[in-house]
Amino acid sequence: MTPTRHAVKELENSSLSSLVSVNTPKSTNLVPHFKPHTVSPFRNRHSALLDRIPQTDFEHELQEALRESEYRDRKRKEAMVETFATSVLQNMYVKDVKTHLEHHEKQSQKKKSKNRIFGDGMPKLMTGDDFFNTVVESEKEREKDKQEKDERRIINTNHTEVLREWKKEENARLARNRAVRETYQKATKDWKEEDTSARIEGRRPRWEKPKQGKIESFVPRPKKPTAAQENGVEDEDE
Repeated sequence: MTPTRHAVKELENSSLSSLVSVNTPKSTNLVPHFKPHTVSPFRNRHSALLDRIPQTDFEHELQEALRESEYRDRKRKEAMVETFATSVLQNMYVKDVKTHLEHHEKQSQKKKSKNRIFGDGMPKLMTGDDFFNTVVESEKEREKDKQEKDERRIINTNHTEVLREWKKEENARLARNRAVRETYQKATKDWKEEDTSARIEGRRPRWEKPKQGKIESFVPRPKKPTAAQENGVEDEDE
């Protein structure tokens, strides 16, 4: 058995078996805790020995060996620091993903549990207070969901009508602006011809240089209101 397979086998028999499982991960699965080790400061500990002039070939070889050892030690520390930094960032990411996964599981569980009074498979005393309260809460949830769906449908219908009116008015605005520009361009062309004739004949133009009419500003596309905003508007109208 290879070392990798042996490690996987060990994980399968531990509390971290979810890491090598083919099943969909859950927010309750354990995540290995990162424990960083202390890294000694980056400094040359034997600079005095390396600065000395070797007297023999043996001393020169020892210096080179020491220099290589310090170089390897520095590279090892740099690799450790990079590994620690990567592990910290990965832990932050895993924590964030785990939070989102937990929220997703709660939402899924909430959807499954709706309107399922007998969904847990346990016996119920139908005349008991707990069962009655459960039925009442279930009815409230159903009514609330129905009301929210109705509100969303009304909002969508109203917003569609508002968009239709906005689009109609926007097309009309564009047409009016286009007519203003075309009128101005034609008037400018006629005035230039009159101005040229006036210069040739040594007189003033018979009318003043035209000015472009007012261009209507763009009206932003209306945004779809939320249910709270829609109810607020209705309350103010009442």
